[in-house]
Amino acid sequence: MSNFFESSFAKKLQGYGEKFSGNQYLSAITSGLMIAMSTIMVGAICQILSVIPFPDTVKAILTVPYNMTTGILALIAAFSIAFVLAGSLKQKPLSNAIMSAALFLMVAAPAQSVTLENGSSMTVMDTSSLGGIGLFTAIIIALLSVRITKFCKDKNIIIRMPDVVPQFLADSFSNIIPLLINVIIFHGLNTILQYTVNMTLPLAIMYVLAIPLSFLTSTAGIFIVALFALILWIFGIHGTMIIMSLMLPSYMQAVMSNAELVAAGADPVFTPVLMVFQIAAVGGTGCTLGLAILGWRSKSEQIKAVSRAGLVPGLCNINEPISFGMPIVYNPILAIPYVITPVVMMLIYYLGMSVGILKAPHILMVSILPLGVGEFLGTLSWTNVLFPFLMIPVTMLIYYPFFKIYENQLVTKEAALKESA
Repeated sequence: MSNFFESSFAKKLQGYGEKFSGNQYLSAITSGLMIAMSTIMVGAICQILSVIPFPDTVKAILTVPYNMTTGILALIAAFSIAFVLAGSLKQKPLSNAIMSAALFLMVAAPAQSVTLENGSSMTVMDTSSLGGIGLFTAIIIALLSVRITKFCKDKNIIIRMPDVVPQFLADSFSNIIPLLINVIIFHGLNTILQYTVNMTLPLAIMYVLAIPLSFLTSTAGIFIVALFALILWIFGIHGTMIIMSLMLPSYMQAVMSNAELVAAGADPVFTPVLMVFQIAAVGGTGCTLGLAILGWRSKSEQIKAVSRAGLVPGLCNINEPISFGMPIVYNPILAIPYVITPVVMMLIYYLGMSVGILKAPHILMVSILPLGVGEFLGTLSWTNVLFPFLMIPVTMLIYYPFFKIYENQLVTKEAALKESA
């Protein structure tokens, strides 16, 4: 293993990672998402609690914090990423962050008037794109809006106030023209999309990405779909959400067909679409539970803190604390095992189904459940329950060399920061 760390491949990989981490825009994305860690953690806790069979009233109460934390992750990202980027570009962080969040709301959840059954009207906002679906759009808006604002100020395309005017008021007036230009660009594009294809910008982006996936239902196609979802995750796009919306109907049909077979006294049958959700079988998308365990006693304070915070959510197949906290998003070092590990899990799952060790599901379970629980409730098979637990060492083995490279990189940075402090 030490030879691997000293190899030209490992050194090139580490150098590549350092170049990426030094880029202002990529750094703003990763730092902005890490700022949202506390929000993600609260959402993950509420999501775990909501799985417990509480009465509906209690579940409704638990759903509110989740909807207002993880459920608006894209909105938070639009604010935090712009805040970090503006600071690195020596712009006003708060005003740029507010501007970015407002622009994102314009395109992701435009206010509209609806008529209720009693004849009264009310102004509402569709919040469905404020979470994972809108994350990629939020990243684009945060980066571009800050850059456009900086361009306007560099070229003096702003309203200047006399020196006697308080600074906060002068800053507000200086943002009017940059904000107006941003509104024309993003709101204009969103309006065109709404009136031509009846979609907001986040949904249009998701739709374009989803078109080629709807035809991929063969064994090879499912592997391609999974790879596509994982690669999207690396760039901050909720790939799981995309493939779930496309594959869920086929998945449900396969499981319900198996239910009919079992009811008739026959054995359930395996179809390729049943493999697709194995990308999240061991700790959420990317099968990151092994990574969380590796980081539990890491030499890096950052990795150790994130791993300890993400272990319990990982046991419940929730990966956001690890994906955004480690981070894996826009991290070329951890991105490699993040893609490889789920593919290996799918392959082993496929082989297990082929030889009859694992049983195809015949009970429809589509919610996020703790490790082994969903496997048992979907199949009533104890071999399926053991599968994700037996795969934990496999995921640790795949992640380990890349984990050590990233750990060494962070340890060096943390030591340098302590020396300079």
